[in-house]
Amino acid sequence: RMLVFSFSIRAKSCIQYTKDEFVNGLAALGCESLDAVREEIPQMQARLARNPQQFREFYEYAYTVSCDEGQKVLGLETALQLWRLVLGDKFKQIDWWCEFLETMHRKSITKDTWCLTLDFALYVSDDFSNYDSVTSAWPILLDEFVDWVRQEKLPQPPAEPCSP
Repeated sequence: RMLVFSFSIRAKSCIQYTKDEFVNGLAALGCESLDAVREEIPQMQARLARNPQQFREFYEYAYTVSCDEGQKVLGLETALQLWRLVLGDKFKQIDWWCEFLETMHRKSITKDTWCLTLDFALYVSDDFSNYDSVTSAWPILLDEFVDWVRQEKLPQPPAEPCSP
């Protein structure tokens, strides 16, 4: 909720707001009290769910405000928590994605990877049948993830018996 609120008032941080951010943000939301803010938050969340472009802006905002000050990459643990929070209902394989990153990648997450993960979650089918690593321009990390899932998580067809 705080992340959604911070995004809605266009704050530069989720932890601390300037007086101008807070006052101008509340005015822009049409809220005159904290009770009004509490009532508005579910509506903010609903607007994000309905508007793909606004959700993308929120998603990118989540990355930016979650990076440590002066850093351009997001620590893996923070990225995993954020992905579960913001993509949990949009990315069916979020648990596999996080498991893959924890066991196989173990590195910080760049903004490019962060942004393309949203595209992957939104456009690639749950069984990866429309994923094409040859003609698409997905990052290598996503290619490796799909290969890992296909080998480790998806049921394998039974082997064909050998003919004499």
